[in-house]
Order: sequence, then C-alpha cells, then structure tokens
Amino acid sequence: MNREILALMGMLILSRSVYGSPQTCRADQLGGAAALCQKALRCEANYTKNSARRSAAPVRENCLARAKSGFVRVYSRALAKEARRGAECILHDDANGVALDWLGGIIATGGLSSALLQGWDSSARPSGNLYSTLLSAAADDCSGLLNAQSLNAKRPNPNRL
Repeated sequence: MNREILALMGMLILSRSVYGSPQTCRADQLGGAAALCQKALRCEANYTKNSARRSAAPVRENCLARAKSGFVRVYSRALAKEARRGAECILHDDANGVALDWLGGIIATGGLSSALLQGWDSSARPSGNLYSTLLSAAADDCSGLLNAQSLNAKRPNPNRL
C-alpha cells in the first residue's frame, strides 16, 4: 500500500487550513473524509468480488451514493456547528463539491482504486477475491491515517503521528 498517496489525500483538507483555525471543525471534516475513503474503497472491494453478477454495478453506485451522502452530512454538520459558535471553518467549500473531489481521487480512472486494480481479471473469481481483499486493506489504511489526522487536529501532538 502506498502510504504516501493516502497521506496526501488526508492532507487535502489540512493543507488548506491555517494555524488558528477551528480545530474541532477540521477534525470533524477529517473524520468524515476517513469514513468516505473507507466506505468508497469498500464499495469498490464488494464490486470487485461480485463483478460477475448483473446487479453488481447498480449496487456499487448505490453504495457510493450512500458514502457521499454520509460525508456531506458530516461535513455540513461541522460547518453548521462552527457557524453557531460564530466561527468559520477554514475549509468551507460546498460539501457536495468536496465529496465529488474526494470520490474522484478514490475511485475515478487514475484514482487510488484504479491504481490498486491494475492486473485485475474481472472474469476470474480468484482475482476478484484477491483484489477485493487488497481494496479492503486499503480502506482500513486510508481510514486509519485520516482518523489519526483527525485526532491530531483536535489535540495536536507531534509525537503521535
């Protein structure tokens, strides 16, 4: 697993932040990003494993739509919470746009899952099982790295990361 790619994805939100920004908002947004990354890669893993089934593609699309709506909900809640406090999250772009950017980085052609699926043979069940396991591991790594960033955004500790 290329941890540099996953770390860079996590830094998309952090890199647009500045010191003094509301830490809880950034942490909540990173937590939402962690869930999005994990869920999107799990959708891909399930699709890879079951791609021979006729219903696999619609199931994948529904799964990705649920992952996106969950991220939008968490992201928007973080913005609303900061607005009630009279503050503004540094990253306050449209939640749908951010979700689409993230999903593009995860599942689009040339995205993370595409890179992991090089060599996948959709007609061979053992290949589907192998690549499904690989995507599931990537989902755990992505989520773990972003959740660590989220925790560090709430309570900075340079020794933790």
